[in-house]
Amino acid sequence: MRFFAVLSLLSTAAFANQLGVVGYAGNSAETCNTCHSGGAMPTVSLTGPTTLQAGQTGDYRLTVTGGAGSRAGMNVAVDSPAAQLLGVAGDSVSFGNEVHHAASRAFTSGRATFAFKLLAPPFAGPVRLFGAGNSCNGNGSTSGDRAGFTTLTISITGGTTAPRIVTAPTATPETVTTATTRISVVGADDQPEAALTYTWSLASGPGAVTFAPNGTNTAKQTTATFARAGEHVVRVLATDAQGQSAASTVRIVVQSTLTGIAVTPQIGEVKPGDVLQFSARAQDQFGSTLMTPSTFTWSVTGGGAIASTGRFVAGMRLGGPHVVQAVAAGRSGAGQVRVVQQVTVADLTPPSVTLISPRAGEKKAGRFLVEVKVDDDVGVARAEVMINDVSAAVATAAPWRLEVDVATLQKGTALVKVLAFDAAGNRAESAAIEVTLDDPTTPGPAGCSSAPGGFSVIVLSVLVRRRSARAIAVRRP
Repeated sequence: MRFFAVLSLLSTAAFANQLGVVGYAGNSAETCNTCHSGGAMPTVSLTGPTTLQAGQTGDYRLTVTGGAGSRAGMNVAVDSPAAQLLGVAGDSVSFGNEVHHAASRAFTSGRATFAFKLLAPPFAGPVRLFGAGNSCNGNGSTSGDRAGFTTLTISITGGTTAPRIVTAPTATPETVTTATTRISVVGADDQPEAALTYTWSLASGPGAVTFAPNGTNTAKQTTATFARAGEHVVRVLATDAQGQSAASTVRIVVQSTLTGIAVTPQIGEVKPGDVLQFSARAQDQFGSTLMTPSTFTWSVTGGGAIASTGRFVAGMRLGGPHVVQAVAAGRSGAGQVRVVQQVTVADLTPPSVTLISPRAGEKKAGRFLVEVKVDDDVGVARAEVMINDVSAAVATAAPWRLEVDVATLQKGTALVKVLAFDAAGNRAESAAIEVTLDDPTTPGPAGCSSAPGGFSVIVLSVLVRRRSARAIAVRRP
């Protein structure tokens, strides 16, 4: 059985929040002063050892001096994911590799001090602490308060060093006219290079990219396969046995290249002496339509005649299939036509498909539903959600509501569209929209909302097979 917990803190007390918050330590654009304002700026200091051995635990203190000077709260973060911040009973609590105050603290002799611990990473290098201390007036609102900020750099000695990229990734070729290219990189470490693993991913680009091999030492040489033309930035992560890593990127441009001619219809029927119109379109290596060339040379073998416009005129003799060919820029495509006594009416009408939700610009995390409207003159066979031209969900029956799991997709800006197919194989495509895919929201404060009756509200949602919610009201002191 799996358990999931989500904690949301709504701050109302002047000291930011009685029970503490994370994400406001000064290592990001959002700080305590996003909500708290009007008070004098306090002085905040971090004290403790500036040198630790790899894997050693050190004792640290954050002190708030000055400002409004009634009560204080704090938040500390560390820039290394391999380091760990630990709480000290009665002073601080760890949450998401940050620490915050266990409870707001009254100033004594003009200052408030909070203790916490740092567990150094298992390798050498600098680690930086970010500290925020909020000095509050205790008036029950966010006015008249202000936070100060500070940092402390700690030198970690001993242990192992992080790997490094000694030869930046290169693609051969860097300008791609097919669907694949070969990429190579060389890393180094204080341990044998053979212990490094190389993991490739798409940093930015118009479509999905797959890499083979990937996530192994042999992936230092990999083949990237693209799904769409355009500029791509590919990232490689070289990781050692201790989980330390080094990253680098390479820019690869995939050009749309004429690779074939698609002729429609692929198979047609016509009565003796009747006319059947053929059409052609140029395709690139991904099956996308190219605007040029737009003029084709037509020919037919086996019977009948065809004009320069693709207009086929059948002879008076039954038979076939006759091969109709369109040629342009050294590429060709073909269709077939039979001359028959009775023409079978084919379903050549594609379905219609409209994307209803999500809407352009929305942000999605976890699992979300894609709802579409699909119609066809005969019947819809299936609908398929495409995220950055990669299939994300398929439905074969109404209602056309398809669930997409963001966890399986690359995060960031994504193009969403839906393909619809009828029983005859005709295909339709909805207009694409742009959304943002993100990890589920991490726990943190909602800011400076006020709950009625002078309460701070903590909402805790726990999912154990099913969801339940509980609201807890905590009276301010």
